[in-house]
Amino acid sequence: MFCVECGAEEELVPEASLCIDCYLKKNKIAWFPDRVKITLCPTCDSFKRGERWMGHQGFEDLTGQILDQYLELSAAVEILDFKVVVVKDEGNKMLLDYELGLWLGGRKFKHVAKLELIQIFHSCDTCSRRAGTYYEAILQVRRNRTLSDGELDNIQKKVKDFVQSLSRNNRNAFISKTLDIKGGLDFYLSPSSAGRELSKTLSASMGGIVNSSSELAGRKDGEDLYRMTYLVRLYDYGPGDFISANNILYRVMHMTKQGAKVRHLVKGVTTTVPHNSIQLVGVASEVAEAVVVSQGQNEVQVMDPEDFRTVSVLLPSDMLELGETVMVFKKDETLYLVPRK
Repeated sequence: MFCVECGAEEELVPEASLCIDCYLKKNKIAWFPDRVKITLCPTCDSFKRGERWMGHQGFEDLTGQILDQYLELSAAVEILDFKVVVVKDEGNKMLLDYELGLWLGGRKFKHVAKLELIQIFHSCDTCSRRAGTYYEAILQVRRNRTLSDGELDNIQKKVKDFVQSLSRNNRNAFISKTLDIKGGLDFYLSPSSAGRELSKTLSASMGGIVNSSSELAGRKDGEDLYRMTYLVRLYDYGPGDFISANNILYRVMHMTKQGAKVRHLVKGVTTTVPHNSIQLVGVASEVAEAVVVSQGQNEVQVMDPEDFRTVSVLLPSDMLELGETVMVFKKDETLYLVPRK
């Protein structure tokens, strides 16, 4: 095929019947507007694209999104890759060279598109809401007995991890504030669905009952807006605690909606008991370490960690091999062996 411009016999750009060199002389192939303005949030570094705030993974990702939004390409050209060089950085104004790898008429070549980037800083909706302690739901976690420091830390970690995971795909997911109050914790968070899902997660993993209520918070676009409160009332026992069910002593392994998965303190076997048959008899912090004096076939002699008397303790079926010390739980002057984990 011959180029209609120079007569060269080579592969032509189909849309124009021109060779590549002539096409490049006669046509713009890749260009930006003279000046591009973007709005960046000074707190979270997100930027506004149209009416939406968008996150990014750093300078390369941001400049890639700017390229997608503002770069104009000839219909005959395909972009393969790009690299951005900062020619000048004056704070709010940057001069950038986009070194583009382009494909045209069966040939790859380089092209530089220049961009003057103006940066405007303004807080995004999410950061403005956080600064103003905006929230859509309150998650309340309560227990009749005092929650230990470890339990409080565990609850806060579960809530924080859940919201952090949710925020990867939802910029409006955040915790406005956390209050440590008598009997538990209050989390002020958004969106409302996060409070609902967290109440289900905590009640399932720690054992408890969920109640919810709503309060009219205002109107938007002609519709009523409600703030939800989700109350998780934890059972008085949880993983690691000691319970009695049908006059048998157990240690709680984990919680389910139907009951507690427990370990028999004497036999070492596991079973599930319903919540309505459970009575708390001891908490995890009451476990102590005892020195092993001697071991027989069915029992072991240990030194009571309280009064240092040597006492005999039955060996559960799952604890036949012991070390120099063991963990014990004491109830009504009787010691019970419990696994370290």
